[in-house]
Amino acid sequence: MKDLFRVNFSNLKHITIYIIIFLTFALSIAINAQKRDHDVLSLTQKSQLATDLTNQGSYYIAIDQLKILTANNLKNISLIQKLGEAYYHARDYEKTIEFLGKLTEINDCKIAKKGAKYSVAVFYYADALKYL
Repeated sequence: MKDLFRVNFSNLKHITIYIIIFLTFALSIAINAQKRDHDVLSLTQKSQLATDLTNQGSYYIAIDQLKILTANNLKNISLIQKLGEAYYHARDYEKTIEFLGKLTEINDCKIAKKGAKYSVAVFYYADALKYL
């Protein structure tokens, strides 16, 4: 009966090490799979992903996505606005001023058509100026 409850700690250490190695391997595969899935998305899908992340409150991840998108398309007003607003919600006011300031400098009829959405961006820009 005593042998039934006797634990060999040497084997337990080996089992623990194998479990840790297996979990590390499984996590690395999952992370790389997600990274590959993101690489095959179109620009529209990446923009939608960034919008969804912003709506969910994942501002830092959304900022990473939007930086990639704006690097490819510096004249896309809506992407610049989304990036500036994400920086505002992440409380990075210097970057908010940098990106939303670009919107206030652009005199384009596309901005005038944005209406209320552009007004929110101007409010965020003015509010960010207050914090610096």
